[in-house]
Amino acid sequence: MGLNAALKAQAGEYPRVELIENNAAFFDGYLEDVQLRFYLEADGERNMYSNYLDLEGWYQNKDDTSKHWISGMLYDAGFVLYEGKAISDSFDQMRYHYNDRMYSGEYPGYALADALDSLELAADELKLQFIDGKYSALRGEDSLQFRMVFDEQKLFFRREFLLLNESRSLDLYELDLSARGYSVLAKSSNQILLHYQYVSNNWNPMGRCGAGYEIGLYLIEFEKHSAVYKSNKHYVLESCWSGAYWELERKGNGIELQSMEEGEANEFIDLSDFDANPDSIYSNIINRYF
Repeated sequence: MGLNAALKAQAGEYPRVELIENNAAFFDGYLEDVQLRFYLEADGERNMYSNYLDLEGWYQNKDDTSKHWISGMLYDAGFVLYEGKAISDSFDQMRYHYNDRMYSGEYPGYALADALDSLELAADELKLQFIDGKYSALRGEDSLQFRMVFDEQKLFFRREFLLLNESRSLDLYELDLSARGYSVLAKSSNQILLHYQYVSNNWNPMGRCGAGYEIGLYLIEFEKHSAVYKSNKHYVLESCWSGAYWELERKGNGIELQSMEEGEANEFIDLSDFDANPDSIYSNIINRYF
């Protein structure tokens, strides 16, 4: 309800697409028998050079307002977090040198997560770990019981909402659309034409489809005179991953999509009912496409 209210409160033309992202979340946990509240933020991007994200945040005894600052990293097997300036500085230095060698093309020959085991804790420093589904903690050399209700997906909320008016929005993720980076091209009394475009492979720019794009259109249809969502139609213009490529041609009251794949039937999008001139819509697609 709070998110929906925030979306409604934003000023601007309708319909339009708004991106809502969040990389932070609260988690509940226990250290020994003390109940704690954790706040963690994830930062960075997983790619061919670093398969982990930085974590920053704090934890707090639920009966105390003071915060204990922690930092570490999130990786495939789980996470590691440190409390204490000296150990945090050592972690930052190790991470810096590791990244520097990776980006210079000198693969270190070891995983950063494994190297962290060599860091020694002072008596007042804390290490919290969640690896392969198991929690553990160290205070200096002393083992502690540690548990947390951890869900990695809470750190990666990314949704695109189609705002229809001041009081109504649609979560495009819930419509099972298979793309991202949407924008509104045109609207009619019961249809909205969406465009999308994004890089095919952010993970490895030098790998397959690293220089490619996923580009297309979605035609969202509503029940007439009710604004109730009815269906959507997907038109792929270009896809590096699938090898699809379509030529566009202005015809009659709409656009004809001609597949470069032999034997595939052409598609036609009727633009006669949209609020914008068909020539203008076509030009807008071409300008974005190329």
